[in-house]
Amino acid sequence: MNREPTKSSPDRNDGKMGRRSLLGMTAAGLAGSLVACATAPNSSTTSPAPRRRFEGKVVLITGATSGIGRAAALQFAAEGAKVSFCGRREKLGQDAENEIRSRGGEGFYIRADVRNESDVHAFVDQTVQKYGQLNVAFNNAGITIERPLHEYSSEE
Repeated sequence: MNREPTKSSPDRNDGKMGRRSLLGMTAAGLAGSLVACATAPNSSTTSPAPRRRFEGKVVLITGATSGIGRAAALQFAAEGAKVSFCGRREKLGQDAENEIRSRGGEGFYIRADVRNESDVHAFVDQTVQKYGQLNVAFNNAGITIERPLHEYSSEE
């Protein structure tokens, strides 16, 4: 039986993924496919002018040396923000800062561990001292909570 692929068929030949293909993927596979689709060049349209929604704003991001935090730092900077971000891994932080600057943005990495309250205070203080204001706080850094949140002390 020879039939044409349908919209939901996993074997589509138009470069798009069908619903069955998407539903059968693992989270990592789906994320990779979405990134590939989002970054694939589209010859039928031109790139839109960059939006500058955060022009003149200062954005503080925790946990921005990799993953979602790093992507957020790059995007906020691309949209005009002055980005101050922290993380524990200094090499990755410096790499992210350099990438922001190489793309024409303004970024400032500060080594800080959100598990240490004095690091967080210093991070916020240095950001305000450098840029004179703070408009957005993206609290991205994650920690593992092994018991209900209300059972933790501020020291923990």
